[in-house]
Amino acid sequence: MGTKLQSIVADSFDVAVEAVGGILLYRRSDEGGEAQDVPCIAEPMDSVGRTEGAAVVAALDLWDFFVKADKLKIDDTQFLPARGDIIVHEGVNYIVTPMPGLTHFEFADPDRQILRIHAKDEGAAA
Repeated sequence: MGTKLQSIVADSFDVAVEAVGGILLYRRSDEGGEAQDVPCIAEPMDSVGRTEGAAVVAALDLWDFFVKADKLKIDDTQFLPARGDIIVHEGVNYIVTPMPGLTHFEFADPDRQILRIHAKDEGAAA
């Protein structure tokens, strides 16, 4: 049974999703299926550019997606994000990828209820 603090964190996340969140589709990169209708909060990170000399040769549009860990399920089996998985949010594909100095996901709270998934914008979903 969860603690009162765990309940407050979960309830607060639900309120935040209702206020500013959305829904995403999460596809496993290993053809392991997909989790549909996952409530989320999407936050843009700063764009990161790769430079060669003084010229920027590539810019990445980086995003964080916050989801409840227990909502990432396929056929009632919970899973954790993997590199290369695809998030579809508001008609755009995002590839789960590690960010500079970070892994590809982390827990956003000490009770491991909320995931912070790092992804880069790959453009319009097919």
